[in-house]
Amino acid sequence: MAAGLLSASVVLWGVGFVPPAAARPPLVDRDGDGLSDRAEKKLGTDPDNPDTDGDGLSDGEEVALGTDPNDPDTDHDGIDDADDPDPLDDGAGGGADDPPGDDHGSHRHHD
Repeated sequence: MAAGLLSASVVLWGVGFVPPAAARPPLVDRDGDGLSDRAEKKLGTDPDNPDTDGDGLSDGEEVALGTDPNDPDTDHDGIDDADDPDPLDDGAGGGADDPPGDDHGSHRHHD
């Protein structure tokens, strides 16, 4: 009878049975960047390196900011994301944050 219970248990696990949270392993974050190793695999980042692109922001910080953890200069303006005051604005203008008709491009005006 115990063998029958064991095989029934195996069958349940094989058809998408989800164990209770206490039985599931915790999400692992080997590099401590705030992203689980599973999330890093999906993003293509290195689960053993907290800053895959070497720009000074951890992969977790980049995901939170909306920047690319695989590209040190997300907006390709020549300034690494960690040093860029607006890492999502390439300064070319015409974006959603650019008021029309001001002839200045970006909303950030530097004198």
